[in-house]
Amino acid sequence: MIRPNRRSVAAALLAGGGHVGALLALFETLEYTTVEATPLLGLFALLAFVQGAVPVLVSAHTRLLAPASGLVALFSGVVAVELSGAGDSALLEMYVMSIVTGLTGGFVVFAGVLEFAIRQGYRLGAGRLRNLPPLPGDDSSRRVAVGSAGLVGLPAGVLGFFFGGPVIALLVLVLVLATVAAAVPLLALLRGGFVSPLVPFAIVVPYVLYGHAFYMTEVSGMGLLLLGPAAVLSALAWKIERAVRSRIGGRDGTAFADRSDCG
Repeated sequence: MIRPNRRSVAAALLAGGGHVGALLALFETLEYTTVEATPLLGLFALLAFVQGAVPVLVSAHTRLLAPASGLVALFSGVVAVELSGAGDSALLEMYVMSIVTGLTGGFVVFAGVLEFAIRQGYRLGAGRLRNLPPLPGDDSSRRVAVGSAGLVGLPAGVLGFFFGGPVIALLVLVLVLATVAAAVPLLALLRGGFVSPLVPFAIVVPYVLYGHAFYMTEVSGMGLLLLGPAAVLSALAWKIERAVRSRIGGRDGTAFADRSDCG
């Protein structure tokens, strides 16, 4: 992959700095003091910078829309609710925890991976994308899916760590469940352009992870185990869609359907 040019890097640096500055201004406006201690604030600022810069760098370098627009939409929603007085700092707490764990950056970059697979495979504006590899073949699609799913799994594991209990066991279990829950729909997409497995993922996984970040002081963390059923539902959706498509001759001339094995 070609290295990012100076314009992309500059955009990323500005976005990272702007993200940190906007958060600090919001802290001041709302008198938010959870990360007020200097060492904590410095670490948080670094994490916020990275998770503001990386999605914008990915979008600027590849012309994928999801990473940068996802970050902007999420942060803008938090700001709008909190400044309206309706959030009572609760949404800000959730957003802060999503930065600390890496959920925000992980989710929006993973959304970019999904966008790439859909646009490249179904020829949806693929000509406008830049500096991206071809879709992986069936031999490498599993490795790509699991590696990319780590963008969701690793932050989920960190979130599990914050709930205490049998720390290592919960961290590993949540990491594995979240990785599988993200890998199954991506693998289905890469193997044959199957899109129905994305529905359980989109409904369950963000809700569970952001919900636990939101209600961290009020829940036990066992709800994170719902990531397992999400993976099962995605796998079932994959099987059903494959069966339906096989009945109606589901090869449609796209890069996905040109493969000899659609799943």
